[in-house]
Amino acid sequence: MRRPRIFWRIFATHLAVIIFSVLAVGGLAFFAARDFSLHHTEDELGARAALVRVNVEPLIASGDATAMQEVVSELGAASSTRFTVIAGNGARVPLGTVLAESEADPDDLANHGDRPEFKAAVEGRVGRSIRLSSTLGKREMYVAIPVQDDGAVVAVVRAAKPLASINEALPELWWKIAVAAAIVAAFAALVSYLVASSVSRQMGHLRDGAVRFATGDLGHKLAVPRTAEFASVAESLNAMAEQLDGEISTLTRERNEREAVLASMVEGVIAVDADERVITVNEAAAGVLGIDREAAVGHSIQEIVRNTDFQRVIAETLLAEAPVERELTLHVAGAQRTVQASGTRLHD
Repeated sequence: MRRPRIFWRIFATHLAVIIFSVLAVGGLAFFAARDFSLHHTEDELGARAALVRVNVEPLIASGDATAMQEVVSELGAASSTRFTVIAGNGARVPLGTVLAESEADPDDLANHGDRPEFKAAVEGRVGRSIRLSSTLGKREMYVAIPVQDDGAVVAVVRAAKPLASINEALPELWWKIAVAAAIVAAFAALVSYLVASSVSRQMGHLRDGAVRFATGDLGHKLAVPRTAEFASVAESLNAMAEQLDGEISTLTRERNEREAVLASMVEGVIAVDADERVITVNEAAAGVLGIDREAAVGHSIQEIVRNTDFQRVIAETLLAEAPVERELTLHVAGAQRTVQASGTRLHD
C-alpha cells in the first residue's frame, strides 16, 4: 500500500484549515459589514426623520396640509429619502391617515394605522421595520418617530429607503473581501508549503541516514538540524551508530582473536548449540573428522559426522554438568583413527 508523504499530510491539513478559516472570516466580515450598513442606514433615516419633524411640527399644529406636502416633497427630493407624515392620536383626522407623502399623493394612500413602525411610534417609541411597501411595491426600511404635543402623539414622521439602494455597495464590498481573503489565503498557503517542505526535507535526511546505518555505513554522521525535535533524533541516531560501530568492532576483534586461537590449536575443536547445530569448527577438527569446516557451520552434528559414538558424546555433554571424556574410534577416508574426545557444556 502506498503511504502518503508527511509533506502532503502537513500541507493538505494546513491548506484545509486555511481555506476554512478564510471562508469563515470572510463570510463573517461580509455579514458584519452588511449589518453595519443596515444599522447605519437606520440611524441615518432616524436623523432625517427628526429633521423633517422640526420642519413640519408648526404645520401640523396649524393644519396647513399644502405647506406640509411641499416641505416633505422638497426634503425627500434633496435627501433621496421617502418621507411620510401620518396622523396620530391627537390629530383632527382619523388615526393612521396620511397627511403628507414625498413620493405619492396622500389622498391616494390607504390608512397606515396597521403599519408596525407606525404602531411603535404612536406609543412614543422609535418604530423600525423592513418590509415590502404596498404603495411602491419595493422592499424598504422604515424608521418612524413620534411628533408630540403636551404628551400626546399628534403625528408620526416616517423615513423610508429601498433596500436595493442600501445593498448597492454590498457586491463591491464582497468583491474586496474576497480579493483580500484570496491574498491572505495565498500567503498562508505559501508559508504552509515552505514549513511542510522544511519538515519533509529534514525527515528525508534522517531517513537517508537511517538507511545508511542499516546498510552498515556506521561511520556516516547525520547533520544536526536546528529544530529541537529533529536535532534530538539526529543526535540519538548518531550516538546509536557510534555505539553500534564500537560494539561491532569489539565483536569482530573478539571473533578474530577466537579464530586465531582456534586455528593455532593442534587439538580439534568443534562447538555446537543446544540443538546440536555446529557453531564453529577449527582446521584441526575438520582434518580429524574429514569434513569441510565452512560447509559444516549451521548444520546438525548428525549430518556432518556419521558416527554414533561421536554423536552420543555430544548429546551427553549437553546434558551433563561435568566434562565428558571418551575414547572414540573414527573411520575417515578409509582409515581408522582412535581419538580422545573431551566435551564441556558452556553455560550462558
